[in-house]
Amino acid sequence: MMINVIRNLNADDMKHVEDMARELSRYGLGVCVPHAHDANGEIVPLPDGIVSYERNLEVKFLPCADVPSSAEPVAWRWINGAMAVCAQCCKH
Repeated sequence: MMINVIRNLNADDMKHVEDMARELSRYGLGVCVPHAHDANGEIVPLPDGIVSYERNLEVKFLPCADVPSSAEPVAWRWINGAMAVCAQCCKH
């Protein structure tokens, strides 16, 4: 089971996250916790190389290479020193 990230932050770290959220909001962006669901429905960290993919109100967890080219990136995270897409949504 994934630990509630926000609940476990100390006051200084929470202030830093709030500052980042405030700055991101200037660009219409926000803060999220990249996650998936295991076989029991529990929330777990999203594995590297897997993307949360939404189409027709259904979410699937796919390897990055299996996401259709028509999908639009909607969330990113920092992996191995670079920005990486962690969620994509299909227009149709």
